[in-house]
Amino acid sequence: MTVARQYRVPVDRAYERETNLWVQDRGGVLRIGLDELAQEVNGDMAFLQLAAPGTVVGRGDEMGSTEAGKYVGPILSPVAGTIRAVNRAVLDTPRLVNTDPLEAGWLVEIEPAAGETLDHLVREPDEIALWHAERVRAFRLKGVLAE
Repeated sequence: MTVARQYRVPVDRAYERETNLWVQDRGGVLRIGLDELAQEVNGDMAFLQLAAPGTVVGRGDEMGSTEAGKYVGPILSPVAGTIRAVNRAVLDTPRLVNTDPLEAGWLVEIEPAAGETLDHLVREPDEIALWHAERVRAFRLKGVLAE
């Protein structure tokens, strides 16, 4: 675990550079969720819709949508594969994404497509720390985050 500014950033997972979705390999199934920075930038989750188990998604395809205090729009898959599980708890209580984004607030589990790797994601601890600090700085410059 590293801490970039006030945000916990576990190094046992990889991160999508633009959406701040995390991807954790759980023995061949990839668990996906929003990191602490993304949930703060998006605001309080009011509604989540996630694709059903069995849905095949490509990298960058919509795997769900959200309505939050500061963002309404699609959730794009950081990997290609088949959705195997949806976290029913976040569908019932979307704020779980805000209160526990790194554990209980996960979104979906995907079985990766043949040949799919995590090479396009931020994965190395030093790289994760630098990337995350830059994301915080960029959001602060845009006025999305307070100093």
